[in-house]
Amino acid sequence: MSIGERRSEFVTVIAWIFIVLTGFSTVVLLFQNIVFRTMFSGEMGRSMTQNMGNAPPFARFMFGNMDVLLLGILLISLFALITSIALLKRKNWARLLFIVFLLIGVLWNVGGLVLQFTIFPDMAAFHNANVPQQFTSMMTAMRVMTFFIGIVFVVLFLWIIKKLASGDVKEEFRSS
Repeated sequence: MSIGERRSEFVTVIAWIFIVLTGFSTVVLLFQNIVFRTMFSGEMGRSMTQNMGNAPPFARFMFGNMDVLLLGILLISLFALITSIALLKRKNWARLLFIVFLLIGVLWNVGGLVLQFTIFPDMAAFHNANVPQQFTSMMTAMRVMTFFIGIVFVVLFLWIIKKLASGDVKEEFRSS
């Protein structure tokens, strides 16, 4: 194997990590889709959507379109699994698409951080305006934790993008 054909450990490890994660998420999402379509089809699903009452518009939208959202997330997960396998095989289209997936992941995490500060207060008000102090403390702890987790994923994804866009990795994919 010549120097140009050498496979970096970084790409192999990243590909396998994402193969395992997306493989697992694809199986879980497949079952979630089956369960959701079985349990919430027909009259039960319609009555639950109608009972949303004064829920925030975003929550009503999410619940009202849960079947489409779950199917979309399943398809994204399946496509990410296929892309991860192709990344392991050093397909350049997979490297580029993987970078796009990671950029979407960065935007998703930043969007999630914004939503948690705009939706959670509305959801608390929807459930009960006089929430106990323990609930408020728990929500604060959850916000702090999800903020740090979101930042960690943003930094991690940006680092992986930087490595996948580096000259050495590009060269590795050209020679495959």
